[in-house]
Amino acid sequence: MSKQISPQAHKVSIAPEDDARLPILEAQIENQWMQYRQSYCRMLKKDGSLQREIKRTALNCVLALHQAEERGLNPDQGRELIRDLIIP
Repeated sequence: MSKQISPQAHKVSIAPEDDARLPILEAQIENQWMQYRQSYCRMLKKDGSLQREIKRTALNCVLALHQAEERGLNPDQGRELIRDLIIP
């Protein structure tokens, strides 16, 4: 008989804004976007919202990772979930 893991057993207590992965994800997103979404980045730079959009996307990635961890997924599965947010 397999043991059921309660979703509460993996509750992440750190706020997404305080997660140590946030600056790493921001850098990865910026690098990917600059390389593969150049026109989008130019538009956001002209608009003055590039850094805000990078931060918003990174926060969404951290939130997705937190949810994956809370549900007991392994880190590789969590990273796979956010891959499409980072890489166009």
